[in-house]
Amino acid sequence: MKKASFFLAGLLALSMAACKPSDKDIQKDVNEKLTSAAPGVNGQVHDGVVTLSGEVKEDSIKANAATAVQGIKGVKSVDNQVTVAAPPPPPAAPEPVVISPDVTLQKSIDSGFTANGLTGITATVNNGEVTLTGSVQKASLRKIMQVVHESHPKKVNNQLTLK
Repeated sequence: MKKASFFLAGLLALSMAACKPSDKDIQKDVNEKLTSAAPGVNGQVHDGVVTLSGEVKEDSIKANAATAVQGIKGVKSVDNQVTVAAPPPPPAAPEPVVISPDVTLQKSIDSGFTANGLTGITATVNNGEVTLTGSVQKASLRKIMQVVHESHPKKVNNQLTLK
């Protein structure tokens, strides 16, 4: 009778061991879960222990990966070695707008008009704002505005009369 009970106990233990999933089967389930739950995370199975690796953007994705594989049949434990990427540096601050002082603006505009042969224009500068007056040919307007804007005024008030 004793031999029969040992035999039955051995058979029961053997049949229980046969029901346990292999690392290969667990690996297949791990791969499927990670594909949907945590893209970019890899899992390796050894003796029922799942080791997770890879890099993700957020802590929540790292946690989701561990939670997803923990519930797989045959997983004994999870070693979560996933790293969370550092956030990208903030964008650089835009260059400040440079507004030339009135005297510098006046000289720059006057010399630009002279250098380009632009006549009949009066440029008045007050607190960084340029007011243009006079009578000019329509064809000259583009060049006039280019000269003025290259001097970096705060604002341009165009009161020119076109011929």
